[in-house]
Amino acid sequence: GGRACLRHCALGAGFGNFPEAYTEAFVGSDASTNVGLDRPAHNVFLSLAVETGVVGITLFALALLLEYISLRRASMQRIAPGLAGALVAIVVAEIFLSAIWFKYFWLVFLLIRVAEGVAARQPDPLSTAGGGPRAAIVETPA
Repeated sequence: GGRACLRHCALGAGFGNFPEAYTEAFVGSDASTNVGLDRPAHNVFLSLAVETGVVGITLFALALLLEYISLRRASMQRIAPGLAGALVAIVVAEIFLSAIWFKYFWLVFLLIRVAEGVAARQPDPLSTAGGGPRAAIVETPA
């Protein structure tokens, strides 16, 4: 996988072409044991780097970073305090797996969207302090 990255990580080998890039790199590697050709990546980041190049892996990393930043907002911490940990856990698991196309990877992002929807509907506790929204209404004599 590392040899395939040296050859393809700049521009990418094409979406879904990691097994072919691995086989191509293995042929010229002088490896003493054959572990099989057309192997899938066991690391989603390596797979994305080989398949999509620098642009793809950068966009993926940026998306993960922005998701984490959104989860650290106070409104999201009140609604779903454990989702930031779940996001970190799935990212760490993807170092050892290539499960980006499985449901449990995308379930975390679905839960983030649901929590954001709930947070958007919840009133801000600071704006309702001191009597709530009706306290701001001033009655004038007629």
